[in-house]
Amino acid sequence: EKLARDSVLDVPADSSMRVFTMPDPTGISGAHFVDLRLTGADGHPISTNFYWLSTRMDVLSDSSTWYMTPVRNYADFTSLRSMPQAAVNATARFTSSGGTGHARVTLRNPGRSIAFFMRLQVTGRDGEEALPVLWEDNYLSLLPGETRVVTANYRVRDLGGAPPRLVVTGWNVRRTVVR
Repeated sequence: EKLARDSVLDVPADSSMRVFTMPDPTGISGAHFVDLRLTGADGHPISTNFYWLSTRMDVLSDSSTWYMTPVRNYADFTSLRSMPQAAVNATARFTSSGGTGHARVTLRNPGRSIAFFMRLQVTGRDGEEALPVLWEDNYLSLLPGETRVVTANYRVRDLGGAPPRLVVTGWNVRRTVVR
């Protein structure tokens, strides 16, 4: 962790406010992560945003008159390829009512590495993904030691008569199937 900052403020409804300007990181090169969390006065989360950024940003061509601006040099995210594996513990509780299936998924990252860009799927017959599934959150990342609970709704008929299963995959997370 290179920077941590807490701010307490009142923001009027339907407005935005600059809370602080994040300084350029020092002592690192390549990709790095920014985890932003907005909580209410009661401490409950309102919004979470997780970004992967680079110390070397895209450089756009300034001589283009075309409808899109070509990139002269791309940001450097190559260090993401060498991220250590993260072992994520996943559990799922499936229920249904009136033809709608409900999943309550608990994800826990007990390790020391970020579990990056995890995709959650509900599957049915022959491992086919049930679609659409309305996830509370997906393509999510967990910091070391973090636990998150997310929910999803789907149509039971999209399981093809099979019991639901949860499939978890990620950038540096091995595929896990939860029955």
